[in-house]
Amino acid sequence: MELVDDGRVLGARGLGNQLPTQRVHVVTVPPSGSDPLPLGRKFAGLCGIDADTCDTSGGDETESLTVESARLLQLLGPLLSDAVDADTGERWDSHRRIRRSLANTVLIDWGRHRIRLADTELAFIRERTAASLGALRAAAYSIVGDLEELSGDEPPREGRHPKSATAEELL
Repeated sequence: MELVDDGRVLGARGLGNQLPTQRVHVVTVPPSGSDPLPLGRKFAGLCGIDADTCDTSGGDETESLTVESARLLQLLGPLLSDAVDADTGERWDSHRRIRRSLANTVLIDWGRHRIRLADTELAFIRERTAASLGALRAAAYSIVGDLEELSGDEPPREGRHPKSATAEELL
């Protein structure tokens, strides 16, 4: 999402979908490990749905990739983009579906090392998060929840950077 000076929002990937600020609602996600029920209740309330009438038992827990699986996705990404000519509309969707399927089915249980960001990457993310939170506060959007929840947890200090995965580990 990118904020535009006139208080409107430019849609995802710059597709030109613009919405007035009063039509944008931000629903915050509780920290990792929290009960997921409040998120569903926030969303249902925003949509005018009685949350007690919804079955939220079918949700999947988000799994994290390992160093090895993340690095393999990094290396396969450009090859996959070329293979499906991902620069154009429907083919971009194919790229995303294939990548998501690979990440969530094949690679999710593969490897053993947790990911750790480089200090420069972590600093960039913190800076970008602070700027995004400031822009959200200034934009007068409907905020459902606490914006600080979007800051995320402090990342683990143990682990390795994906670029540290060796050829032997990837094989």
